[in-house]
Amino acid sequence: MKKLISLTLALLMLFTAIACSQGDPVVGSPDTTAAPKEETPVITTEAETTVPNVDGFPIPQIPAADYSGFSDGTFDVLGLEEANFYPYNEFAIEEQTGDLVKDAIFKRNRLIKEKYNIDIVFHPTKEHSTGLQALQTAVLADSDEYQASAISLYQMMTSARTGMLYNLSDIPYIDTSAPWYYQSIQDSLSIGGEEFLMTSYLNMRIYDSSVLMYYSHKIAENLQLGDLDQLALDGKWTWEKLKQYCAMFGRDVDNDGKYGEADEVGLIAHNGYILSFFNGMGGRFVQKNNEDIPVYVGIDEKNEKLLSELLPFLFTEPDSLHGASSDLPFYATTFVEDRALFTAGNVFYQRDLSGRGADDYGVLPFPKADETQDRYYVHTHSSSASALGVPTPNKDIAPIGAILADLIYLSYEHIYPAHIEKTQHYRYATDANATKILQLTFNSLCLELSTALNLSMDTTLRALGQRKISTFASYFDAKKSADMALIDKYVENFVGLIGSEETTAG
Repeated sequence: MKKLISLTLALLMLFTAIACSQGDPVVGSPDTTAAPKEETPVITTEAETTVPNVDGFPIPQIPAADYSGFSDGTFDVLGLEEANFYPYNEFAIEEQTGDLVKDAIFKRNRLIKEKYNIDIVFHPTKEHSTGLQALQTAVLADSDEYQASAISLYQMMTSARTGMLYNLSDIPYIDTSAPWYYQSIQDSLSIGGEEFLMTSYLNMRIYDSSVLMYYSHKIAENLQLGDLDQLALDGKWTWEKLKQYCAMFGRDVDNDGKYGEADEVGLIAHNGYILSFFNGMGGRFVQKNNEDIPVYVGIDEKNEKLLSELLPFLFTEPDSLHGASSDLPFYATTFVEDRALFTAGNVFYQRDLSGRGADDYGVLPFPKADETQDRYYVHTHSSSASALGVPTPNKDIAPIGAILADLIYLSYEHIYPAHIEKTQHYRYATDANATKILQLTFNSLCLELSTALNLSMDTTLRALGQRKISTFASYFDAKKSADMALIDKYVENFVGLIGSEETTAG
């Protein structure tokens, strides 16, 4: 498919170059070049029509069809229900409400209805266990009651491992190399080149559950830190910058030897965000080898160095604090009251901040380890994020592929810009840099593969921070064999490869 697309684009570029050399006729109109003085007949031709594209990638050109006879005229999706920080289900909105994102979902679904004469029906489930159970029940009964499933990402990986989802190569119209898929996350979820899950701009929960840093505009201005948004856009937002700025603000204001409500801190968060800092600095507990096979990394030299710097700063040094380990009130309150320069939270944590009266703050990705790091990494929670797949009991795959391909592209076209605008509204931020920063975070999403595979690394890391432990290897080694065994199961079920040579580092 990709070779065909490349050839098509090359031909289109050639035709466009020829047209330009003849006076740039309007696409779709006859050539109006004046005829020579001789009585030579003028030949008029219809100009080539350019296939609409995004960054050189053609948008789906799927023929319209009447699918009213398919699955009783409904396209049924098992997905995650609305929750506190995730106020949208990703598939079905009954009516326009004036909410930017909900109205974008409504419009997308209306376009699907108009093209395919089919209604999207959403079957809600909660995070964690219930979604997987519902999918398993349908698959074991060989029931095609769900044409698609978009439950928690790590549950979808389990579904793939246990044979409940179609290989994406068997689904027509699906091409995950398109720019409306989260490429870095999509790359993480394949094993041995085999893909069973889609992560795209349809999956709003992926971005909603990603973790960002927030900073106080007021404090940054008082400290004369300069334009932090531009610092990030220039690729210079680093770990050293974070520590430097935190040291400029954190202090024991009342000199009582401990942190309390009168004091100021550079950074306040909780131990759930250690992994976000670790990933942001390029740390990974599981990586892929050249054969696209997950490799257990654990505590190698690089990861030990990162954690040796990270954990003491977050939990023992005075410039930053774990909220639950201090005498400070809930960490959001500390940030809202301008007693913390930085905090961390997922994207829709902004709803909570705004609800508490905060609006004058900025958004940043987590810092790089240093300026030589090639990109930012914005960690996404695999338990709250969703991924999309097609359950195996379905037999008529072509309509499902067509509808999903259009749903995914239309989500990129309509929901993505609405999502950015909505998140800016929480902060009343509409300047150009605010938009660029949010686009940067969208393009920087990453996945700690160990969490998608349901391994124990994140749990272990949280415990290390809570206990203020300075040596880590023994804690990871205690669970290493179980984690490696689970990786082997994934590899065996995805591609039939198993054994320590394929799935261990070294």
